[in-house]
Amino acid sequence: MSLLAAACHCEARRASHVSSFKKEGYFRLESPKLISIDPCVYEIHTMRGSGPGGQGTNSSSNKVELRADMEMLSNYFDEELLASLRRNEAGASLTSDGTTIVVSCHEHRSGLQNKAGCVRKLQELLHKASWVPPVEADPIERPARLVTEHKAKRRKKSNASRMTRSARSGSW
Repeated sequence: MSLLAAACHCEARRASHVSSFKKEGYFRLESPKLISIDPCVYEIHTMRGSGPGGQGTNSSSNKVELRADMEMLSNYFDEELLASLRRNEAGASLTSDGTTIVVSCHEHRSGLQNKAGCVRKLQELLHKASWVPPVEADPIERPARLVTEHKAKRRKKSNASRMTRSARSGSW
């Protein structure tokens, strides 16, 4: 590569600007509390909880399991949201065939509080699935400034004189 070409290449690399703007991510559904889920979409099952028997927790049926059918949810939510829900919950709350979401709650001694906890967890899963990630705009490339012929000659002359000076000192 000639000295002039190297100077032009260096200048072009330094002068080009690539800028992009990032749009913020957002939730399509406002708040988990505002998501209303029709009770016909899910089934509630109560069962005996596990763990130590303090205050009768393993002798009463206060553990609640909520099973929501994805087919029924598709009547109330769009396919994009449900596809995101399937991706997020694959291997976790989603059954292996992908048709049912299973959420359980055993945090309280009361079965009614655990039922409300299951519904709240389902609302939170739907809210989390409604997240739209930030989108980067296409980069805007500004053309590199072209090196004028005068600057290229000056650089070439300067580099040549620098080489001459270094040759005189014998450091080559």
